[in-house]
Order: sequence, then C-alpha cells, then structure tokens
Amino acid sequence: MKFNSHLFKSFPDFVDFGVDSETDPEYYPDVAERVAALSNYLPVFLDDSQTTDRRVLERTLYMLCLGIGRGRGAPDGTRSTATWTTVAFSTGEAPLVEASKFGGAQLRVISLSGSPFESKRLGPFVREIRQALSQNHGFAGPLFVKFLLEHEEEWPTWRNRYQKRIGEIATLFPSGARNISDRLATYLAAVEIAGQLAVESVGLLGDPEACTRAILRALTGISEAADYGQRAMDFLSDEILANRQAFEHMGVEKPPPGGWWGVWREDFIAVYPARVHQALEKANFSYATATRSWVERGWLKHGEGTHTYPVSVQGRMHRMVCVLKDVIGELEEGEG
Repeated sequence: MKFNSHLFKSFPDFVDFGVDSETDPEYYPDVAERVAALSNYLPVFLDDSQTTDRRVLERTLYMLCLGIGRGRGAPDGTRSTATWTTVAFSTGEAPLVEASKFGGAQLRVISLSGSPFESKRLGPFVREIRQALSQNHGFAGPLFVKFLLEHEEEWPTWRNRYQKRIGEIATLFPSGARNISDRLATYLAAVEIAGQLAVESVGLLGDPEACTRAILRALTGISEAADYGQRAMDFLSDEILANRQAFEHMGVEKPPPGGWWGVWREDFIAVYPARVHQALEKANFSYATATRSWVERGWLKHGEGTHTYPVSVQGRMHRMVCVLKDVIGELEEGEG
C-alpha cells in the first residue's frame, strides 16, 4: 500500500496484529525470507520501498509470492528451505509496483494510494489510536487463533466460502482487467475471509466485503498497469514524438547532433533497433520481451520469424523496428 502522508509512514507497522517486521531495506531478501518464515500464516509488513534498490525489491516480491526461500548449502549437505503462507504489506510511500516493469511483478501487487483514514483531525486521531493500542494489545491474535482451533469442524465450510468468493470477486473486475482477475481475486478473497472470521471471533468492526468493493473501485486502471507491452509501446511512442526531427523524410536535410533515429514512411515509422533498445533500457523495459509482445499484437511490420523489417535508407538496406502508424495515432496527427 502507498500512503501519501509522512504521518502514516510507520503507523501501519505499529498496528500489525502479528510480528513487527520493519526491516533495513538493504537486507530485504534475506531478512524478508526469515521474517516470512517466522510469521508463517501471519501478515508481514515491509518498509521502506522508496529507499531500496529496484532489483532488490523485485527479488523480494517474487520470493514472498513463491512462498519458498532460497536453497543454501551447509557443511553436512544442504540447509532446510524455509516456506511460508502470508500476505505482505509494503507500507512505504512509493508504490511497490514501481519496483519492476515486468508484468509478473505487476500481477502480484495490489496498489492503493491515499490516506488510510478519512478525518479532519488526522494527527490527533492517529495519536489516540496509537495510545489505545499501546495500552491494549496482544489480545486479538490469540483469540483469533483460539477461535479457529475451536471450530475445526467449520474449516471445510470456510474453504468453500473462500473458493466461492474467488469466483464472485473475479467477476467484479473491470472488463479490461479480466486477464488478471483470477490471480488478484485469490488475494482479495483470502484477506476478506480472514476479515470475516476476525469479525466473528473478536468482534472486529467493519465490513470486509465493503472493503473489497472499495479496493476494486481503486483498481480501475489495473489492466493498464499490468499490460507490459502497452506500457512499453506508450513509452517508445513518447520517445519517438520527442525526437521526431531525428527522422529522415521529416523535412530535415542533415543529421541532427545526436544522429538519426530512423525514417518516416507512409504506413509505418522505422526506428533503428539500437535506438529502441536504448530507449527501453532507460525505462527498465526488456527489449526482447517488448518486441515479442508487439509482434504478437500485430503492431510491427516485420519479416517471418523476426521482429524487424528491411528498409532502404540512403540506398542501403537496414533491419529496422517498424511501428505501424495506426498504433501511434498521436504521431500521425502531428506529422505535418
């Protein structure tokens, strides 16, 4: 989750029912693994996402979602591998999805922004909650676990409720997000059912189903966030627009100081592969992954078995990345 105000930067960690898992971001992968294993079946809270290297965050994200740690050697063989089942909350001010441009990481994160409380007196309100929790804590967790153990005969019913809610929640996603709805629905259903059991066992206030609906309303743009190929093309389109005078046949007679980007043709825009690679790399996109997605969507004019197409430039043939103009309508409008 992302909270915009510094006031709430550490507050969610304080409210954690389980283990306070705030860690030094530089040691995220190893520490997060140990915290997740120690907090098995309990939520973990990780901070601080905005000061941590993106590659470290990406490794941590995948590791937590896999539910299994790294294999390690030992003098007498191999150590036992840690495993866990958990829900991880990132309470930093920077959205965790910014840790990676890859769709796989995007599909594993539900990103919410804004203040967690609606109050005109946020400061005093938070201090009151902090004081109340410091004086009355440590009761809800044991009561919740006790309730679960005393109602073992209801476990099959709860499982059925969980499976049913997955299907129901998946249908509530925006139509453009249906390709990822099943995965995210499992996460939301797990938290919702746990919330319902908390209401039953310890009298926790709130409506878990209403919370799920509120989260879904906040995820209107989730399909765009998870669409790797579209985001990569949007970025390349912006780069082409910003460097349009570096294309031949655009009224430019001599090469610009930075050299040519490519050529402007009637039905496509041909860009030198090195330029595309350089632009995508700048934004942490994978050239191979992006171009493969573009070929699959029919966004490129290309030869058989390749993403490039031969284009004649000043009497010489070059293999170019040829983006169809109808894919970049904004550029076509400004051509003249």
